[in-house]
Amino acid sequence: MKITYDLNHPNIVYLCEKDPKLIPLFERVGALTVELFQPYFPFFIFTIIGQQLSTKVVDVLYQRLEKHLGALTPVHLIKADDDALFKLGLSKRKIQTMKIVAAAAINGDLDPHHFEGQTPEKISQHLTAFKGIGPWTADMFMMFSLGHMDHFSTLDLGLVKAYQKLFGDASLEDIKKDALNWRPFRSIVAHYLWAYWDHF
Repeated sequence: MKITYDLNHPNIVYLCEKDPKLIPLFERVGALTVELFQPYFPFFIFTIIGQQLSTKVVDVLYQRLEKHLGALTPVHLIKADDDALFKLGLSKRKIQTMKIVAAAAINGDLDPHHFEGQTPEKISQHLTAFKGIGPWTADMFMMFSLGHMDHFSTLDLGLVKAYQKLFGDASLEDIKKDALNWRPFRSIVAHYLWAYWDHF
């Protein structure tokens, strides 16, 4: 599923009226297409690989993993030899976490019904109960798989750096407070900040 925003999109118009300092951000990035990733399992694995790594490195490692497994499924991952996965460039900790998530997927703990009607806090609690899954991974899942419209993660270094480059140095608490002005569409601002950081 893909969602495209531009300067005439009603949510962008709303945000510009709510906080005019966002206007240069939207104008500079322009039209932006956000892709929501489903099914959940492959994106979860991509996000686990991406912990503390650059996007380019993550893409390479993810492609290696897909090629090695033939198909990125929970069953294939569970059966994969740990040493072989380590030789692909994956850390032992991430291999362990990926296999925990694969087992959860097989057991049905990542089925969509677990997340229907749940608050972000409840979803985060459910996900972070799995060893190796922290708040950042839960945040990325809610934004890029569940498509939450009102989510902003100050745990993401790219978002923080993009904010500071545009609006000046600020503490994480100040950024959180400022982001409250963008409700109920904080996720849209986050996507634009990522695009800004990646391309400018």
